Amino acid sequence: MAATQQVIVVVGAGSREAIGAFQPTGRTLHEAPVFENDQRCLLSREPHKNSKTGTLAYGWIIGKGGKPLYAVQSEALTPPTSGWRRLQGLAPAPASVEVLEETVQGLLRGATALKIAGNDFFKAAAYSEAREAYTRALDVLDSGHSWNLEEASELSIVLFSNRAEVNLREKRWDAALSDAQSALDKKPEHEKALLRGALAAEELGRLQLAEELCARCLKAHPENSEARMLLDALQVPDAVAPAEAPEKKGLKAFSGYATDRSKKVGFKEPEQIPVSELPYHNMNLPEEQVRLMDGFFQQMREEKAKQAAKAQQEEKEYEALKGDWKAAAEAGLADGKLDPVERLLPGAFSAKGDQENKAKPPASSVSVPKELPTPSLADIDAMLKPLEGEKPGTAATVEAKKARNRRQELQQLNAEAKKQTKQREEEVVVGLHRACGEPSSFSQAAGEVYCCWRIPQCIKGREVEVTASDSGGNLLVKVRDVVLFNGPLFGKIRTNDILWSVSGGELNLTLTKGERSKLWEQLGQVSSLRVDEGGKVDPSSVPEPLSAKDRMDRFREMIEGEDGEESCYDDLPVETKRLVDALRRYKHARATGDNNALALAEIDLEEFGRLVV
Repeated sequence: MAATQQVIVVVGAGSREAIGAFQPTGRTLHEAPVFENDQRCLLSREPHKNSKTGTLAYGWIIGKGGKPLYAVQSEALTPPTSGWRRLQGLAPAPASVEVLEETVQGLLRGATALKIAGNDFFKAAAYSEAREAYTRALDVLDSGHSWNLEEASELSIVLFSNRAEVNLREKRWDAALSDAQSALDKKPEHEKALLRGALAAEELGRLQLAEELCARCLKAHPENSEARMLLDALQVPDAVAPAEAPEKKGLKAFSGYATDRSKKVGFKEPEQIPVSELPYHNMNLPEEQVRLMDGFFQQMREEKAKQAAKAQQEEKEYEALKGDWKAAAEAGLADGKLDPVERLLPGAFSAKGDQENKAKPPASSVSVPKELPTPSLADIDAMLKPLEGEKPGTAATVEAKKARNRRQELQQLNAEAKKQTKQREEEVVVGLHRACGEPSSFSQAAGEVYCCWRIPQCIKGREVEVTASDSGGNLLVKVRDVVLFNGPLFGKIRTNDILWSVSGGELNLTLTKGERSKLWEQLGQVSSLRVDEGGKVDPSSVPEPLSAKDRMDRFREMIEGEDGEESCYDDLPVETKRLVDALRRYKHARATGDNNALALAEIDLEEFGRLVV
């Protein structure tokens, strides 16, 4: 790729696939080059015909798979840096679009934008999305062959180190170690990479490597207390009891990682060779084939680790269950009142039962679970039956009382879970009923109307229904089974051009006016009045007269609103032209100091303020 080709960098878009560096594809569309990023998003110049005037205008669109995400109107042959609007992409629209003439610098800027996006995802604990952003940034740097630049090399070190951190949070120990080593290959004394590599090596059982990385970290950064504490823990002799090992809960660098580690300090296990050191890396294979093999082996290792962890957890839970039942049965057996536990629960202690009956023991103090261990209730009843009529105070009746209490606790937990679920559903319905009627916020441009309802945070997009009828004169907005709005609109809309989205507890709706440049005073033709449970009208829903100032503000908002087209005076309706003329006379009178003309203009404007919405 020639170093003089333009690179377009998109920053701050809500749809993460649109962020990053767009490079020329070699194709030209409408006299302008077509650009594409690493996610197959296209940036191209497209024509738009005005349905009323018939004139042809141009704009730039960012889209993927035939779906337009963001757009801006411009006659320029290069993408504008600002003014972008959201179409079908996620909010917000791109904060900026930069045009760089030098390819390597453009790719470097694109990788930086992806790094910033990855950091934002990491702060929100969206680790999978953060790892994807860091990986894309590294791929962008690799595509420009810019590793030899000092700035690009420093950025790649940060990206490898950050991705190692994400892999640690996701317990991808092998990938974390590989990323940390990649950062150390470029900067052997990088503090965070050394510490993260040491932790990953410890989790993999490679204790010698973990000690070596901790020692290197302390040599370059003697003040690092976390590295010192980890090294002290790693150097505990095998004979030292776990209780005598140094406490590691205070390590800030380890917050958020595994809290119940299967690999204990001092436990020796065969070291697992990193994927990056497997033999096929030295066989001169094509880079793409090596990458595919790395992905395959990494996936196999992760799947194996998940299965081992699941099996270990199930075994631990089953052993606890066996111990619980055995203690109760042995107490009764010693008193001569109970059969042995093997007879009470033959399936639980057979070879086959060890595989089929692994279940959690009854919980004593836990948070409300989604599914409670109901199979054990029948066993509890079976154990209680032989104890009927026992004298209080015997060991058997004490254990029976404990079992009865556990059963009651499980029933209480079930009831509490149902109660909480019902309460949450009622809160959602109340929140939706509060949002009924006119939208919480209403604005407009010459050709579009923008509405926003505040709804409960738990509402998903698939639960929203927006339907237009009566040739665009009536609108229905329904969430679940609650109707937020249903009635005639202030004006006609295009039924085939309705956009809506749900994000952050807000339902945003964009409607295209059927009559361009018509001033809408509200969404509905008639304001909807909300009533409370007692049937009384909510005072906040009662409409107030629209003053001259409010009308002028709405009109100015309509004229200045960005909907991709400019308003023309000749296209305005008669009433709107009258308002424009009155506003011009008012501004002219104020500018010239003509008090008589100013008084007449104020009277004209007051006429527009006497209407009631």
